Amino acid sequence: MNAPIAVIGFSNNASPLEPLWPGTHRALMPLAGKALIIYLVEQLAEAGIRHVRIAGSIQQYAVRNRLRSGSEWGLTIRYSDLHGEELLTECLATEGQCLYLLGDHLYNTDFKALAERAGTVEAPADIDGVSAGLWQLRRGEVLGHSLATASGAVSREQPLRCAQEYHQANLSAVRGYLPRLNVPGALIHRTAIADWRSAIASTASIGADVFIGKHCRIGALARLDANCTLSNGVVIEAGAHLENVTVLPNCFVGRRMKIRDAVLGPNGVLSLDGIFNQVLNPEFLGPTRDNLEQLTGVPDRLRFDRG
Repeated sequence: MNAPIAVIGFSNNASPLEPLWPGTHRALMPLAGKALIIYLVEQLAEAGIRHVRIAGSIQQYAVRNRLRSGSEWGLTIRYSDLHGEELLTECLATEGQCLYLLGDHLYNTDFKALAERAGTVEAPADIDGVSAGLWQLRRGEVLGHSLATASGAVSREQPLRCAQEYHQANLSAVRGYLPRLNVPGALIHRTAIADWRSAIASTASIGADVFIGKHCRIGALARLDANCTLSNGVVIEAGAHLENVTVLPNCFVGRRMKIRDAVLGPNGVLSLDGIFNQVLNPEFLGPTRDNLEQLTGVPDRLRFDRG
């Protein structure tokens, strides 16, 4: 039997980035330089699942703007005005079986094994409601199998409910990469990762498990200590010091700023225990450029207009 189609819905949870970045669709939250839903789409494509249906949501236009037809990953993606439960019911009536997932969750699942086993799963149903898993219409009865049951392996689903979980998800997303940049004179830990399109001053210090995305700029004597994740288009000015921090796209961090245990955005600091502090002085914290980040979650062109 062919691999099942995937139906992607969305949860009703609040964004863990509110009020730091409230306008972004949850599925487009930046995770180590890439939109959250892209991780799921890549997993499905690698597993051989070629047909995806995406349920309606308030900001579906932003998701559609990023994923488009799915050809970037060798998929066919179609969009619906129906919400998750309704779309799953419609697809079951025509397909007989569907893989249902949430586009704003992370999954550690062997989707390839699931796709190969989908047509032979005979275990008793072990989920109900509209939960992530393999759904089948068998002899007029709708049966739901959890991802672990359907794949025959341990499976983990991770919703991102708070700043701490979001920060940890960023760190997890970059583990296993190899170092990509060697700057003569700069102190860069062997476990650090930096995109080749970023510029790092030779006197900067980059610590363990630090990720630097595309088109970032790290100033002289800046320090990024352990467990920092910088998304695309971030500017860290000279002398700034960050530790255990996630920085959202296109965020400017001023010189001599010292911040730890937080998520940073252009308009403020969200501590990992959920306390938000707005920063109104653009010399300390602000955007690197004018952009539509709140709508798309994805950088378009870059313009650095700070020293």
